[in-house]
Amino acid sequence: MALGYGSKKSVSCDQEVTPAALSNEVEAASQNVTLPGKTTQTCKKWFPASLIVLIVIFIVVAAALAWYFLEYRVWTLEPRVQQQYTANLAILNRNFSADLSSHNNPTFKTEAKYVQNTLKKIMKASSISRYFNYTTVFAFG
Repeated sequence: MALGYGSKKSVSCDQEVTPAALSNEVEAASQNVTLPGKTTQTCKKWFPASLIVLIVIFIVVAAALAWYFLEYRVWTLEPRVQQQYTANLAILNRNFSADLSSHNNPTFKTEAKYVQNTLKKIMKASSISRYFNYTTVFAFG
């Protein structure tokens, strides 16, 4: 068998084969011909799917880059400047006593620890929790 004889011709997605005319039906039926419609239909099916996959990959890459530059690099890799904020808090349901005026008194220490824990819970539940480190009670009065 020589080269070129008996080999099947491949049909690409770009080529379209025109169907045989009605007069050639008998000849077409007698020959063993594959339907060219299947190759064009599979190409038409794969093109939108591959386009959707490329769009999804592009969106994932864009989201990863946005996360890196807007979130991760800002909060992890860049150095932070330590800032201190001072606040005054008024507790209205407690009565001030002379025991709260001395830092060495156990009543002052227990009340200060209670206020610190309460503020810690409030701050951790808020939207500024990533900025919060600790609280210190200086005085009651």
